[in-house]
Amino acid sequence: MIALICAYEYRLGFQTNNIVEGAIVIVDDNPGHALLTEEALREFFIPEEVIYLRTGAELLDYLNCRGPYEKRASVNPGIILLDLNMPNVSGQTVLQEIKQDKKLRTIPTIILSMSSDKKNIDHCYGLGANAYMVKNMDFEQYRREIKSLGEFWGFTNCGPRQTQLTVS
Repeated sequence: MIALICAYEYRLGFQTNNIVEGAIVIVDDNPGHALLTEEALREFFIPEEVIYLRTGAELLDYLNCRGPYEKRASVNPGIILLDLNMPNVSGQTVLQEIKQDKKLRTIPTIILSMSSDKKNIDHCYGLGANAYMVKNMDFEQYRREIKSLGEFWGFTNCGPRQTQLTVS
């Protein structure tokens, strides 16, 4: 299953082998930020599936097939785009849980945050973040940054293959 296909390559009729498999999961308590991120992704790529979740707790339920997600296909997403500052369960707490779980730790987890605080950035990398991007308030610049992010994670990076989750 292909999560990202470069629109340019798609129009030319060929594909690369270095593509992310699985859904793109956007986790952000601000629906406006999530929508801008999704729109920017869809402008440059054709995602197989984009899943929007509002809280860290909802992401953990999704990843572990609990609650309203217990019947979902138990396949890891291709990429998680994770906001840090969310109510109840912070992005840092969620990141820590993901990276400590053998079934989840290989999911590329990219922090998208308004915070450019060096301590936050260092802490997230210490927890295992695969990338940290400060959300730019200039929409055109943000679009370009999301395009670069998608190009790297969709085509340059050779990520792990999708894995079935074993839910206990």
